[in-house]
Amino acid sequence: MFAQTKVSKMRSLIKKEIVTRASQRVPTTAIGSCKTDGGVEWEVSFEDLSNGGCRVDDPDIKLALGSYVSLAIAGTGPHKAEVAWRQGDRVGLEFLRPLPPRVFKHLAAEEWELANHAHATDSTGLPVRRMI
Repeated sequence: MFAQTKVSKMRSLIKKEIVTRASQRVPTTAIGSCKTDGGVEWEVSFEDLSNGGCRVDDPDIKLALGSYVSLAIAGTGPHKAEVAWRQGDRVGLEFLRPLPPRVFKHLAAEEWELANHAHATDSTGLPVRRMI
């Protein structure tokens, strides 16, 4: 009985860990573009989005696991990302720098113009050599 209870608790913990994500995903209808380091660019439809990454369909298999891309999401960007996983045509991209909270909030609400304004006025994307 004790061993069975312990196994049940461990399974429960494993399930929780599997479904727990670092950031909230939201479905989206955002359209944008994806550009490889080699300069190949095409239009993509974003399936879901979080401040840490997104999912797109890649039926032509242009994106290799571990490759880097530059994304424009509903007019915001560029957002650099790495191909983190692939399942058939579906590809998960992890942003190298999380989306700023205001930009993500407006993209999640499908407020494209407000997302563009937030991206244009956000200073967190500026390059920093060192903090003094």
